[in-house]
Amino acid sequence: MRDVMRRRIGTIAGVYLAIALLPGVWVKGFLGEEPGFADVALEGMMAAAVLVVLGQIVLISPGSDWRRAPVGAVLLLSVLGYVQDFLLWLLISWAFAEIESALHVDGLGTVALAALLTRGLSLALLLLLPPSAEHREEAVAETA
Repeated sequence: MRDVMRRRIGTIAGVYLAIALLPGVWVKGFLGEEPGFADVALEGMMAAAVLVVLGQIVLISPGSDWRRAPVGAVLLLSVLGYVQDFLLWLLISWAFAEIESALHVDGLGTVALAALLTRGLSLALLLLLPPSAEHREEAVAETA
């Protein structure tokens, strides 16, 4: 699996986990009712699209060859990626409120936790899922 796909899966899963787990990220139902599955799915897709598209335009993340990179570089890229996700969640919070979307993000603390959740899950999948065949062949060629 390529790095780009692992990052996307981690970001999308992080958005839905933030909606499910964080009390400050919530979806308002139609006419004050409980939100249905379709409401949560649609709002999650919209937030994930913002994070994935804007996160790909300015890509700040260690690659799958992080084991060979200096520790300082990996930590710096991870922290900068967290700041990027924080700013994107802040943008989602503001923009979705402006368009009167059903997704609400309350407060900077919630934005910080949502960014930590999405970046952490994205990095975990990047580090834990197996690399693509091209990366495996490169690693074998370098060790031989």
